[in-house]
Amino acid sequence: MKKLIISLALLAITSTAICQSKQNIQASIEGYKLTDTIQIDDLLRIGELSLNTKEYSIVSFGLVFMGGVFLTEFKSNSNKLTDEMKNALTDLKTKNIKTIKICFENITIAIPPSKRSNIGALIYRVKIK
Repeated sequence: MKKLIISLALLAITSTAICQSKQNIQASIEGYKLTDTIQIDDLLRIGELSLNTKEYSIVSFGLVFMGGVFLTEFKSNSNKLTDEMKNALTDLKTKNIKTIKICFENITIAIPPSKRSNIGALIYRVKIK
């Protein structure tokens, strides 16, 4: 019984240490907080998602937004906006839209040596005009 209690205590200490060593990995558009409104020209100029750590890298993400009455979805196989994404966002300037919300979803990161993990989604407000 004494060995069982000691084993459980060591297991609890080990799992606590492991949990504390893992950092909270977050994606963002560099220079912007999640509550910020981004000018569309800044979004197009920056053109990529970044992480709060250099240990990992973004390998893919989806972009979803409502352009007028249609829901538009795209996929990138890197951390950068694709030309198709940029063209669709640029096209919003010609519509009578002042602001939109865009969602970067299914953000997938590479974890060395060869694992991948989905870290969720980001929502930003983008000012068109």
